[in-house]
Amino acid sequence: MAWKRLPLPMSPEVALKHFFQSLTSLEQKEILDFPDIWYLGLWAERKRGEEIPVDSKENSSVYDDAKFVYIPVLHDHIVYRYEILEKLGQGSFGLVLKCLDHKTKEQVALKIIHNQKSANRMALRELEILDVIRKEDSENCYNVIHMKEHMTFRNHICIVFELQGMDLYKLIRNNNFHGFTLFQTHHYAVALVTSLQMLHRKQIIHCDLKPENILLSEKKHGNIKLADFGCSFYEHQKGYTYVQTRFYRAPEVILGIPYGTAIDMWSLGCILAELNTGYPLFCGTNEVDQLACIMEVLGMPPDDIVQLAPRNKAFFDSEGQPKNLTRRPPNSRDLASVLKNVDSLFLDFMKRCLVWDPAERMTAEEAAQHPWLLKGKVPPHCHQDHEEPDAGLVKYPPFLSSHPLGVGAILRRPSPQNESKVEEEAYAQAEAQEKKDEAEVKVNWPLRCSCGDVSLHFVPPSSLWCASDGLPTLPFLPWALLFEREGLNSAPRPVLGLGW
Repeated sequence: MAWKRLPLPMSPEVALKHFFQSLTSLEQKEILDFPDIWYLGLWAERKRGEEIPVDSKENSSVYDDAKFVYIPVLHDHIVYRYEILEKLGQGSFGLVLKCLDHKTKEQVALKIIHNQKSANRMALRELEILDVIRKEDSENCYNVIHMKEHMTFRNHICIVFELQGMDLYKLIRNNNFHGFTLFQTHHYAVALVTSLQMLHRKQIIHCDLKPENILLSEKKHGNIKLADFGCSFYEHQKGYTYVQTRFYRAPEVILGIPYGTAIDMWSLGCILAELNTGYPLFCGTNEVDQLACIMEVLGMPPDDIVQLAPRNKAFFDSEGQPKNLTRRPPNSRDLASVLKNVDSLFLDFMKRCLVWDPAERMTAEEAAQHPWLLKGKVPPHCHQDHEEPDAGLVKYPPFLSSHPLGVGAILRRPSPQNESKVEEEAYAQAEAQEKKDEAEVKVNWPLRCSCGDVSLHFVPPSSLWCASDGLPTLPFLPWALLFEREGLNSAPRPVLGLGW
């Protein structure tokens, strides 16, 4: 074919001469803005037709959907260089594609920001932070993902990253939610603290630390990379009211108190607990319930914290008592009993991360000097099974594997950008919902999903026990599958007939 015979890169003039009829009307014009043509996507099935004007209220072009999200087409091109191989994921402000860079012959992750002013503002801040990270981590030793380059394509900001493997949440899931050994947890803790040391020295708050944003390196087995700086900003900048994913959200964020880098240390503690046990430490269904989950383990917050909180009336009555007492009494669970390993140094490390007062919470620099991180060795029984969990299929108990709906209950994991309306409604409905829940708990599993959640989460039986009130934690206790498996373009469907 003519394409294979032509030297690369070719000029746009050469591309137009040989492939004019194969290009869309938009491409015939825009290709002149790209001096080097590496790939044209000639075999992709693309939308054709007259482009909607850029100033249209409906859309910017035929390449966007109604919400200004770029529509990826398999094997199409991005900036006449990257070939789209598959869609890796999508968030509130952008989508991520796996692409082949025809210039370097490498596979990369390419993030395409939605064509909206709010998304563009966040993307510009992310680019600024990524550039600082790239310069600070020139020797690639801080376990953070690196931006390779960025550009604008069809009114979308695009950011190219090194391609990584699966995220830590998928690793937890593939390990059948059994949690990891203390040796493995220690390994990831050292890497994450190293990342936070660098970020916090530069006064950068990550703002969305969670297992899904911690990626396994494809090049170095067992290494991780901290990713997704889309919500990050500098400590001196004015941040957003709603940051962090709910399960990993620091109490000062929930209460509306000004926050700083200490919120990342809270998230770190939550992540290490999840790595240790296999399920989230604090899994509230909304912010009222989230704070109740925290008080259930850590007890009541200090009076001065409550008094300083602009949103204290949403959680506490006029006497300073929590409004959600019946479901989760404060101090009714102990952190040591929640964690599956009773190593005293690990427990102390966790307690220093999970402190109500951010001023008293352990910093990243202090964490790096903590005896648990420094000791480098764990009791002999913790060294067993040090190999990384198989990233492939896992064998589930027979009664789960044979279930007609598949393995796991599909729930929605919380996402920070989509919770504000849900949470505000939750405050107003908290007392009414409380009475309803008390009635439901007698006959149903007390587990609910918030409509503000956006990403799928397979939750094991242990998480269902954790989210229930007073249910016995017996091995292989029957548990309900709340939703059928869902496809990429389908909504979750409740299963009305819950059979055991």
